[in-house]
Amino acid sequence: MSKQGWMWLLVGFLLLAAGVVGAEDNDYDLDEVYSIQKDGTLSLSTEDAEVILRGTDRKDVHLVVHREINVTGTFTKFEQEPFSMEVEESNGNLMIRESGGSVSISGMFISVEEIYTVEVEVPNSINIRLYGEDDAIDIQGINGKIAVKCEDGEVKIANCDSDEFDLEIEDGELVLRGGRGTLNAFAEDGEITVLAGNYNTIEADVEDGEIEIETSLADNGEYMLRADDGEITFRVTEGGGDFHVRFDDGRGRASRAFETVEEDDNYRHFRLKGGSAVVRAKVSDGDVKFEK
Repeated sequence: MSKQGWMWLLVGFLLLAAGVVGAEDNDYDLDEVYSIQKDGTLSLSTEDAEVILRGTDRKDVHLVVHREINVTGTFTKFEQEPFSMEVEESNGNLMIRESGGSVSISGMFISVEEIYTVEVEVPNSINIRLYGEDDAIDIQGINGKIAVKCEDGEVKIANCDSDEFDLEIEDGELVLRGGRGTLNAFAEDGEITVLAGNYNTIEADVEDGEIEIETSLADNGEYMLRADDGEITFRVTEGGGDFHVRFDDGRGRASRAFETVEEDDNYRHFRLKGGSAVVRAKVSDGDVKFEK
């Protein structure tokens, strides 16, 4: 083999060795218990994580975090900012947020896989505030106030006896099963789905997406639905009232259980026997359908 050939062989070996060495020691694990008041607030901030939050009959918070970075390929540089979860207890509340963890790699044929899970068991009576970015969030068993803001990702909420929900997702899917009281939900480019609800007040808004809501209606309850470019389906499981639809370029319709009170080119008014709720829907370019 020529001298140049040996040189390239040596360079390749060093690059491979650099990749193997650099890929080691990138795991982070945390398994701890923290205090919180039974009516306290848990604030959790994550990015690109799978978050599982469960309300239980325990009196404290059990936090389990696992994060690992798996890198394959041939690289000359692997730099990872130290990752940690910062936890602060204050006045009966608990704040948890991730810190660091950015990765810088250079080389050839690089593949990076991140495994990042956050599992939290909490007293079911507490309030929660979750902030995510490209996360998959699964919440169950919380009876306090629930607030979630996620830029991109998927949010699923079920079996929560909370009476106040404040939910926002920019690009993704929001699915809420059950719930009562007040619901505020917003999606910039995504879907909002509410099933088996029992709400007195709902305000749901999408810019480019879909809204599907299934709920009972409270007497004198108020429900406001908006979509710039999308579709709205509102399904009544119990109760009744007046239903108003305004649209610029689209249509409003209702199933046979509804009586048509008034209609013109850009407006429909329907009535459903069984209650005195008021439901208002507005779309710029899309369809609205009311079902019983």
